[in-house]
Amino acid sequence: TRRIPPFLEDEVGSDRSLYHIAYGAGKKSVTANLETADGRAIVTDLAKKCDFLAESFNLGYLDSIGLGYEVLAKLNPRLVYTSITPFGDKGPGKDYKWADIITWAAGGMMYLMGEEGKPPIQMSLPQAGLHAGGEAAVASMIAHYARQSDGLGQRVVVNMQACIVWTLMNEQAMPILHGDHLRRSGVYAGSLGVRRKMVFQCKDGYISSVIGVGPTTKNLIDWVIEKGLGAEWMKTMDWGTWTPGLFMKATPEDLARITDMEDRIEELFMTMTKDEIYRETLKRRLLLAPVMTEADIARD
Repeated sequence: TRRIPPFLEDEVGSDRSLYHIAYGAGKKSVTANLETADGRAIVTDLAKKCDFLAESFNLGYLDSIGLGYEVLAKLNPRLVYTSITPFGDKGPGKDYKWADIITWAAGGMMYLMGEEGKPPIQMSLPQAGLHAGGEAAVASMIAHYARQSDGLGQRVVVNMQACIVWTLMNEQAMPILHGDHLRRSGVYAGSLGVRRKMVFQCKDGYISSVIGVGPTTKNLIDWVIEKGLGAEWMKTMDWGTWTPGLFMKATPEDLARITDMEDRIEELFMTMTKDEIYRETLKRRLLLAPVMTEADIARD
């Protein structure tokens, strides 16, 4: 990560990667060259008195240089030793090589990303390792919880592919519950015959939205009606119970109303900028967010 650009003031250096600086904030950094006896001694000394050790080397490497779990746990029985691996430490894929795009693909998420009828696309920024890191932190604390009772550490193994499978959420249950599976659908999401638009155009860009979730939907439709863009059916709908395609199959009337609603919402958004919409979002408690460009983020 020390080699990932951009670099501070565009000067390349091992301590100037903005990516590394961001993720290393608040941490003390000590380097140890594990190819040397001195480097291995530094890690061994730290492991004798620390609570946690987290590593992501290739399987077997730390064992081969005397820094495996079995060795260090004898020196410090309280040690929680957490290994982050691409595909776990058992099974036929345990020695497969890793890259962010491989993990997203093997975990199934890339199958759902992209436009209908086109090839899958990669996540915009590498983050499979961040999912695995989050799971590793939680798993390590679970081991710590047990240690408070018996005083003993544990070996924790995190499978990065499995962490990505968790990001699929309801897709895992779709074949079992509905006899079908989700497909790539671009800016739309949904199931049971419903396609919900998730990205709307506005005056100066795009707005990401989740529509169809109880009170927040009513707040949004009230806004549409206030601006004179509402349909008659919207004024009498019980938005607290209207969930077509979420728990039950949508009717043809439901599908027509979804399309009508999305058209009217986008018509409203086209009269305003992202900033104007977001200010109203905070006032009205809506599930909306501007789609930010790099320039937008730098200005915010």
